[in-house]
Amino acid sequence: MPKPSILIIGASGTVGSAVVKRFDKEGRTGDILLTYFSRPLPQPYHSIKFDWSDPTTFDPAFDDKYAITTLFILFPMSIFDTLGKSKKFLDEAKARGVKRFVVLSGTLLDKGTKPIGDVHEYIVDTLKVDYSILRMCGDFALFSGAPFQANIRDFNFLASGMKDGRIPLVHVDDVADVAYRALTDAQSPNKEQVILGPELFNLDEVAALLSRSDILNRKITHIRLTKQQSLNMLKKAYKGNPEQAELAAYWSAADERDAEGVEEAFFYREGSIIGTHRLEPFVMEQAKAGVWTPPQ
Repeated sequence: MPKPSILIIGASGTVGSAVVKRFDKEGRTGDILLTYFSRPLPQPYHSIKFDWSDPTTFDPAFDDKYAITTLFILFPMSIFDTLGKSKKFLDEAKARGVKRFVVLSGTLLDKGTKPIGDVHEYIVDTLKVDYSILRMCGDFALFSGAPFQANIRDFNFLASGMKDGRIPLVHVDDVADVAYRALTDAQSPNKEQVILGPELFNLDEVAALLSRSDILNRKITHIRLTKQQSLNMLKKAYKGNPEQAELAAYWSAADERDAEGVEEAFFYREGSIIGTHRLEPFVMEQAKAGVWTPPQ
C-alpha cells in the first residue's frame, strides 16, 4: 500500500470533511493523512494528533511511515495570529520535502493581513513554493451551525452587522472540488483561487427564505446590529480566547465590509470560480432534517 502523501490539517470541519469525502469518492483514501485534536479517526483513515499550540505535535507528520509532499491547511477560526502559530511548522514542512502548500482562506482575508493572509504572503513571497490559496466566500453551513443555527432554532432570528450587503454564499462541495484539484493536479495552480456560489443573498433574503411555508413556516428575522452591538456579540463568542479582542474586531469589520459590497464585487470579478449548488435546496434539506426545529 502506498504511503500517504497529502497531509490535511483541520479535516474535521465542514470544508475539511467535504474534501476527505472527495478523496473517498475517488478511491484515494490511502493518499491522505489527517489530523485530529483529541481522538484518532477510525479506519481506514491514517491520522495523527496535531495542535497548533503544541509544537511537539508537528514532527509526527514527517515520520518515515508517510511520504508527505503536499500540505492542505484549514486553520481554526479561533486563531488570529496564524503566521505566528504556523511559521515553525511551515519552515519545517519545506525543509522536510513538502513541495506544494494549499491554504483555505476567505474572500475578505487579503494577502498580508491577519488572519491567514499573513500565511498567504509568507508561503508565496518567503518560502517560494508551489501553492494555491483558496479564497472562499462564507458557506451555507453558517446557518446550520455556529453562529446562526441556535438563534434561528430557539429565537427565530439571525443577527449581523451586514445590513443590505449581498454575498455569494457557497456550498462546501463546490469548495472541495477546487481543493481536490489543487491538491492532486499534476500542475500546481500557483495562484489564489476565489470560490463563490452562483447566487447573491443578503441576510434579509435568507431570513425570508427560511420563513417560507414549505421550509420553517414561521417568521425568521434578520436583526441588523450596530457596529458596537456586533463587536459585543463577537466578544461574547470568543470569550476566553487570548486573542478575543483581535478576532472580534476583525470579524465585526468583516461584516462592515460586506455591508459595503466588498464580497459582492468578487461575484462580478473575472476569474472567480462559481459553484453550482444553490442555497434553497440546502435550506430545504436542513429544515427536513430538523436542524432549526426547537426542542420539544
